[in-house]
Amino acid sequence: TFTDVQYNRASMCLSGTPESVVKSVLSVVKAALSEVDYRKHSGNHPAIGSVDHVNVHPLHPPNDLKLAAKTATVIAEHMATDLKVPVYLYGAAHPNGRSLAKGRKSLG
Repeated sequence: TFTDVQYNRASMCLSGTPESVVKSVLSVVKAALSEVDYRKHSGNHPAIGSVDHVNVHPLHPPNDLKLAAKTATVIAEHMATDLKVPVYLYGAAHPNGRSLAKGRKSLG
């Protein structure tokens, strides 16, 4: 876990099977949504909410890129459907390969 006090955020790296990664990420997201009151956010870094970025990287690119994209898509589907969190995919997980920068620009 990486904590960035100035930005008032933390980052984590998880590794495992796609199923265990999905389960772990959703557990962390549920905890953050339950515990973090974003109305009290005071960091310098712009953010959308208490969970504003979940990235999934392949361990052995390019061979695992499709698996990483599928894992990201499964996480996104659960976040959107079960947790009612808006989700914006990018990179290999986006149907057209939209970049993160283009996705951020589309949000304003």
